[in-house]
Amino acid sequence: MAKHFGSVDRQRGLVELDFQLVVDSGELTTWNARPSVRVTAAPGALGKRERAINLKLSLPIALFVAPSITARIEVADGANPVTIDASAISEAVRGVIGADVRVEVVPPAINRADHTQEVET
Repeated sequence: MAKHFGSVDRQRGLVELDFQLVVDSGELTTWNARPSVRVTAAPGALGKRERAINLKLSLPIALFVAPSITARIEVADGANPVTIDASAISEAVRGVIGADVRVEVVPPAINRADHTQEVET
């Protein structure tokens, strides 16, 4: 079961989180000190090696939305052959959004009404 530490403010476009990061230093008197962390809504009772750090995060909702670009190119039957330069499209998209994309040019399937080709980001 997921714990909830905040809220979504759709009007401002933010995911807001408020939680405690509890850090345990580990046993400092041994050679094998293994620090650990846990997340909780409130620190509650802390052990002698634990310290609670209150964290408040405001993250844009766009951070959690996977980008998707779909392109559709239709060529009428009997038209002159069309050359689609996938590398030029990829470079143009990279220049606009600053991300590398893979562009594939695939001939449409026979007797298929929908010739939409997807471009992955």
